Amino acid sequence: MNSEEPEEEVRRPTVVVLFLGVAVPLLLGMMDQTIVSTALYDISQSFGSFELVSWVVIAYLAANAISAPLYGRLGDALGRRRMMFISLVISMVGSAACMLAPSFGWLVAARAVQGLGGGGLIALAQALVSQAFEPRLRARYQGYLATVGMSASTMGPVIGGYMTEAFGWRAIFAVNLPLGLLGLFLISRLPPRQRPRDPLRIDGISVVLLAAMLAFLIALTAPGIGLFQPRWARAGLILGAALLTFLFFRNESRTAHPLFPVVFLRNGTIRMSCLLALFHGALYVSLFTFIPVYFSAVRGFSAAGAGLLLLPVTLGVGLGSMLTGYLVSRTGRMTLFPAAGLALAFLLLLTVGLFTVQMQTGVLVGLFGLVALMLGTVMGVVQLVVQIEAGDRMLGIASASVLLTRSLGASLGAAASGLVVASSAAVADGFSWVFLLAALFALCGSLLAWFIPGGQIEGTKPDRR
Repeated sequence: MNSEEPEEEVRRPTVVVLFLGVAVPLLLGMMDQTIVSTALYDISQSFGSFELVSWVVIAYLAANAISAPLYGRLGDALGRRRMMFISLVISMVGSAACMLAPSFGWLVAARAVQGLGGGGLIALAQALVSQAFEPRLRARYQGYLATVGMSASTMGPVIGGYMTEAFGWRAIFAVNLPLGLLGLFLISRLPPRQRPRDPLRIDGISVVLLAAMLAFLIALTAPGIGLFQPRWARAGLILGAALLTFLFFRNESRTAHPLFPVVFLRNGTIRMSCLLALFHGALYVSLFTFIPVYFSAVRGFSAAGAGLLLLPVTLGVGLGSMLTGYLVSRTGRMTLFPAAGLALAFLLLLTVGLFTVQMQTGVLVGLFGLVALMLGTVMGVVQLVVQIEAGDRMLGIASASVLLTRSLGASLGAAASGLVVASSAAVADGFSWVFLLAALFALCGSLLAWFIPGGQIEGTKPDRR
């Protein structure tokens, strides 16, 4: 009998309990990133702000980026189950505020509150699952978890489209409340922590510098701010972003309790993996936020119709994540899959960007589905590589660091894509440039994946069962 099999049998009941406990919170955290995409056109019609509507996405992602490493630290110290409960409550409060928003500014602020909760749902779900398994089995279950998460984020536009058309865009936030209550019950069923908790140590200066750095970086590319300001204002934003970035990493290298340990950056594998997560976040969120907007604004589909067109994308991401987890588990190879997958995604997106106008809708949907299949190869592998390098004692902060860089990339990617659309004279041309920008993100990610050291789980051989 294979030596791995008894361990898997012993852990299987725990797997069921864990997935019941983390699946609903993870689904809410990931779905909230994209559920608004098919409603953005309707939201812009309600508030008359099409040029600024991408702020509804940016606010959530920016708050995600700030809160993810905090939850990593708090989960290590206070208990991941407890912090997931708190983060879900915060997310539900933000959802209720979004549902009742009387103005566009209110909606953006409420989305930021929602994002502060969502960062914990995603980071803590990853850590809770990762602490239960050794690397070889972890690859398989990370694949399952990535399938749940990525499928949830791509299901978001489908669900959001139908709910927007049937009940109005406010309904997409109302649905979070009963699901959140279910999540609170399931979290209470999670098994207790096995090892002693770490002391609570958070560097407040790191938190402030991270928030300020992110604000300046987003302002550089966000619609209505950076590139639309006078030259002196743009220069000020650039200098401010550079200074805050320097101060943040300088402080992280000196404080005893960093949010993003600089020791990670000295490790080539972790550094390049986090950069891969950044480009994946920029590609994934910017692309699948603006695909349904494109189908509505340019090709005239309703919100429900645009959401329905994303079903191949939903299936593609889920299938890609599951297959990658299975292949990593069987072969021990890790970075090969995102390297090849993102290279193919680059070629597909380059084709879409160059020939968007000439393509029939069915062909376009098929190509997006293939791109989604390739995107499913990335995040499970990145999490696994970083967690192996960081070691078991730093699982929480390692998972949060990956999510920090992915959320930062997602925020910047959504901001840059929104700027491209808002600054184009012809709306259709703007979306073509968005797809070309996404192709550039895919190319950068592929090149990084090819050169990440340690592409195979150490001490393993291909599983030929």
